[in-house]
Amino acid sequence: MIPKIVEGRLKDFYSQHCLVDQPFVKDPKKTVGKVAEEAGLKLVRYWYWEVGKE
Repeated sequence: MIPKIVEGRLKDFYSQHCLVDQPFVKDPKKTVGKVAEEAGLKLVRYWYWEVGKE
């Protein structure tokens, strides 16, 4: 039972902190990585932009 709990917590952590594992905005059933893969893209790096902050 403990391995299942750990697996669930790690999955939640990665879905919140890793871009590839986050749910896609337009279709939450898919991840960003899956949508990129379907489009033939490979995510190498990304930038986080925040408007209005100095």
